[in-house]
Amino acid sequence: MRREGPLTRLWRNRRRRPPVDWRGRLRAWWPHARTALPRRAGAVVLLLLAFGLLLWAGAVIRHPVEAGQKLDLSPAGAFGGPLRTAGDHAARQVVGQLGAGLVAAAVIAFFPARLGIGTALLTGAGSLAIGYLRLGPPMTALETPQAVADRVVVFEGGMGSWAGIAAVVAVVVSLVLIERASNRLLKPAQEARRQVREAWRRLDARSAARSSGGPTAGRDAAAERARSGPSGRWRPGGAGTRDRVRFALGTTAVLVLLLWAAVEVRLAATGVHGTPDSWGTGQTGAAYQAGFVLLLTVVSLVSTLGTPATARGLFAVWVPATLFLGAWPGPLGPVEALRIPVFEGLFRAVAGLWGHGAFWAALLVALPLAAYGGLRTVRGSAGRRG
Repeated sequence: MRREGPLTRLWRNRRRRPPVDWRGRLRAWWPHARTALPRRAGAVVLLLLAFGLLLWAGAVIRHPVEAGQKLDLSPAGAFGGPLRTAGDHAARQVVGQLGAGLVAAAVIAFFPARLGIGTALLTGAGSLAIGYLRLGPPMTALETPQAVADRVVVFEGGMGSWAGIAAVVAVVVSLVLIERASNRLLKPAQEARRQVREAWRRLDARSAARSSGGPTAGRDAAAERARSGPSGRWRPGGAGTRDRVRFALGTTAVLVLLLWAAVEVRLAATGVHGTPDSWGTGQTGAAYQAGFVLLLTVVSLVSTLGTPATARGLFAVWVPATLFLGAWPGPLGPVEALRIPVFEGLFRAVAGLWGHGAFWAALLVALPLAAYGGLRTVRGSAGRRG
């Protein structure tokens, strides 16, 4: 009797997979989506207003500090002093950054995982810091419409010497907006998403039961449990090897993204940027990626030598260590001996896609992708273990 090969078994098992009931999924999704989508859109608007106000407040607070008056925000200098034109200068700075605020608001509102108010508050604190430190060139990928920019400048720039008091009020209003967006809009939307996923799981279970013929499904589930390893360990054999490789690849990708983002944020925060063309183009971060990708790959593979829980625990250590490596301003002692550049041309080509907007790409693309990739990798290892 001829034995079937692995490719034949793979194809046979693929054909046995139950078909996806797309119409049933759509029917289960729409009752929740028709209320969740408007909530998410409303959250984007509230978060954009909050982030825009915090960007402006940070820029206003910078002016008296530069003038040597520390944090004196009182409107005493009504006909002079640093605050007379602070609101106008801050507003002209903010209109070039509102596109970044919109992207950040959309990422939080539509992120494919549950995010709480803490993430929104952390993003708001980052907006305040960006405004104060004047980080980031004008965002050309999402420019503020000129009509909107003019109104922002007229409104925020018309505060005169009261701009300091208005900045304090703006911070308080932003906190309220973030709380409303997170608790009143996003929390119900995330609950609706959870209910949709549960409905889809029930549909998939019914489809699997119909396609497998009832009693056979129970035998298949028992066989799958028998193939699984002991609780808390990787699956045995080739399945366990694949799980380890998936985990190592996922964590390596996350660490490489975080390294690039940390380098670009550090360069933006410590450099002198007189013109938009003086901002980094991502090439320094790409050199770090090429130099340390092998090291990050090795530590990711080493993490899988223990149990899945050990791998996840070590991954939680590698994340801050990678951020520290990228944020350190110079060569990091003996670690430099482990720098072995590979694929440098590839990393530089990818970084070059962002041009002088590498700082925004680090915050708005690399960090969200790394967060989602980390969640998927960790949850995947928890779901595939024995």
